[in-house]
Amino acid sequence: MMDRSEFSSRLAAYMYKLEDVQRVAADGDRLRHDASMHGLLLFKEAQGEISIGGQSRPLRRGKAILLPPGSAVRLSIRPQERLEYYDVRFRALQPAQDGHYVPAQLDCPVECETAYVAFDRIEDMERKRRSGNAWDDMKANILFQELVADLFRDAGRERMADLGQAIQRTLEYMERHYPLYITREKLADMAGVSADYYSKAFKKRLNKSPIEYLTDIRIRQAKRLLAQSGESLRTIAQSVGFSDEFYFSRKFKAEIGCSPKAYAKQIRKPSRG
Repeated sequence: MMDRSEFSSRLAAYMYKLEDVQRVAADGDRLRHDASMHGLLLFKEAQGEISIGGQSRPLRRGKAILLPPGSAVRLSIRPQERLEYYDVRFRALQPAQDGHYVPAQLDCPVECETAYVAFDRIEDMERKRRSGNAWDDMKANILFQELVADLFRDAGRERMADLGQAIQRTLEYMERHYPLYITREKLADMAGVSADYYSKAFKKRLNKSPIEYLTDIRIRQAKRLLAQSGESLRTIAQSVGFSDEFYFSRKFKAEIGCSPKAYAKQIRKPSRG
């Protein structure tokens, strides 16, 4: 997984070619998006949710969302709310050998909440694209390069901050709900990213996988119960989230260095005065 500086540098190294920009106004959930190119949606009026690749996120005025080609996008706009946005289509290129450029695949989706500062620039881009003048078309592409630089730089900062907050939420969830059935996919869904991306980001921050972290919590709670209660191993295992007492015993011994029974016997042994 890239850190913030790597992410920003990668986006800055690409070239961006504006292909089209259109203003869309609608009363419902209709979304115009050409899936053959990268897309940049900038919402001037919107309140509801947007689903990208099956993952939903809040949608509001001023949000900008960068989409990869082939994105499956759906909107859910609140009743009586108006929908107005700009659909910008473009190509991204990355440097290759001998001074050539090849198509680039951006690390999408990327989003930020500062699109409201860009609407004047986008309206100017749209006017220049419609003029039919080659020089105006060139100026529109220059405006687009500036827009990309501003939005992507801001999105890189927000993305890393948001991911850290999302991981923290999953940590708090595991601490509170460790007895429940918890999977990596469930945690990733809570964080709003793919399971692989979540696992890499999690391990980068905590030096262990999400499931290893969850197991540590469960073993810690099991140690507490072994010291304080006389419940059976099966009951203790199930109460901290292990469905199998034998698997629990193996994990406990691997972590602590002795079996749960040996640990309980040792911790309860009265000290000799």
